[in-house]
Amino acid sequence: MFCTNCGVQFEGNFCPACGAPAAGPAPETPPQAGDAHVGEGPGGIDLPAPPLGEHKGNLCSITFLEDRLLLHKKPLLKSIDTEIYYADVASVSFSKGSGLSSGFVCIRTRQDPTPPATAFTAPNDPFSVCFLPAQLHDFLRIHEFLSALAAKNDFSPQQLPPRAASSSLSPGSPVSSPSHNMVNICLNCGDTLLPQVKKCPTCGCKEFALLDKSDAGQIEQLRASAPHPKESLTPNWKAYTPPKPSKKKIIKQRIAENKAQAIACCPKCGSTSLSANRKGFGIGKAVIGASLVGGVGLAAGNIHAKKVILTCLNCGHQWKP
Repeated sequence: MFCTNCGVQFEGNFCPACGAPAAGPAPETPPQAGDAHVGEGPGGIDLPAPPLGEHKGNLCSITFLEDRLLLHKKPLLKSIDTEIYYADVASVSFSKGSGLSSGFVCIRTRQDPTPPATAFTAPNDPFSVCFLPAQLHDFLRIHEFLSALAAKNDFSPQQLPPRAASSSLSPGSPVSSPSHNMVNICLNCGDTLLPQVKKCPTCGCKEFALLDKSDAGQIEQLRASAPHPKESLTPNWKAYTPPKPSKKKIIKQRIAENKAQAIACCPKCGSTSLSANRKGFGIGKAVIGASLVGGVGLAAGNIHAKKVILTCLNCGHQWKP
């Protein structure tokens, strides 16, 4: 039985985890119209009636019908609907959550015997339903029914179908829960990648063939037929793009090249678009000279009057040669 307080499975009159008393046996009630009874399974396992109707979870819901259940999830903007027949349930895992984290019930079928979900993968797993701590009691009943259902079906490893063969997988076909025995082969360069990858790090291709690791012949065939073999490419993650030099470094390099070729250039920006002009009569110097020595001081305006001034037409910088 399961503790109605903390969800731990135990045998006895008191829960060993929290000490809560065991719930007494439910009173027998006559079957109501519309109740579904799955029946007695092998080994004398008597299944409880399924909890018919819709049960709300955390951003999801599970609906029990007479012969199957429906999972509806909407983790982000995409809705996920999954239909599972009772006769296909192979195993059930349960987590009651802790603190503020949600609990979950994970179902695995005989068609998809992948490893059970975890607290991180359950919200996006199409065969799992999450619930809040306040919904624990309701989902304990759901887990009890599904566990009895899986025990009734009792699928042995020989009864479980093999994983999908490599020939039935189309390039780029999505797989919800890839097995650790599977690998992706890039159809462009033939590189061997993990099954979770969405883009080849060698060539950037997004088309793959998901194959079993043991299928060496098919893997080698795909590698041989790759249009751009991995050996002839520089991987994206190895490609090096040198950083762009700074503006100051470009100017300094331009000035050095012009000087090496004896080309006149602006010392500030390195431009070779220059203009040379002679300096004219200096009115300011003439006024100062006249105030100091009279009319003779007007000749001070001719000081450096014939000096050449270079002007950069690119940045406007002026300097004397």
